[in-house]
Amino acid sequence: MHLHSHSLTNDYLASCRLFAAHDNGVIAGKLGTPESFQAVEGGDGGIVLIDYKSDPSYIYYYTSAQIGNDFNVIKRDKNSPGSVLFVMLALDCNALEVPVATMNPADQRNFAIGVGDETSPDCVPGSAMFYMRHDYLPYTIKTFPVFPYGYKHITSMDYSSDGKYLYAASKRDYNQWAVARCTIDLGTGFPQECHIVGSELTSEITEITRIAVDPKNSDHVVLITVEFVSYSKPQVFESTDG
Repeated sequence: MHLHSHSLTNDYLASCRLFAAHDNGVIAGKLGTPESFQAVEGGDGGIVLIDYKSDPSYIYYYTSAQIGNDFNVIKRDKNSPGSVLFVMLALDCNALEVPVATMNPADQRNFAIGVGDETSPDCVPGSAMFYMRHDYLPYTIKTFPVFPYGYKHITSMDYSSDGKYLYAASKRDYNQWAVARCTIDLGTGFPQECHIVGSELTSEITEITRIAVDPKNSDHVVLITVEFVSYSKPQVFESTDG
């Protein structure tokens, strides 16, 4: 089976992999054991995240289908794998592109989804939604403008390993890109402030497809870019000062 995968993640406790794939929804199973894979959601898979560290009793699978419009959490008992609690969470944004998402490695109760989509009236371009799961309360959700007015949807995000910073990429047009850094309040999981770092990328770059932050140095950031439409001519850019 060949999948056009938008995102994937691992449940290290259960040796399980989650894939979100175009036209194939979200599937879960163990690599090397094809018969173990099962459908989690139908439609076009979008987001997959797993919180397996923050709760001693439960694992939380986050998945979306149909370009991120159906966003769900699956709560699994670590001691009873067959026990599942299924809850739907609202994105509050009728996204027309697959949203990017990332989980805070320092506190997996907290994660962010880039939902700013300039083609939908429900979305705020250049913004992200930040989620915080509480032990005895519902999720706290806050939309925050990561980029100033004029920027479009977010194409990539990544937290620093200590959870203090979130890096994100966006654009004004096809040849004008920027990277922003948000300072995260570790108590609430929400940004205190976001600002564009370094210089805007205004050369032949057309799409930043990935941001990766060095787990040992939050100022060391790597970007991968490709040409729009053809997704060819990949280039790598590096910053050593955040």
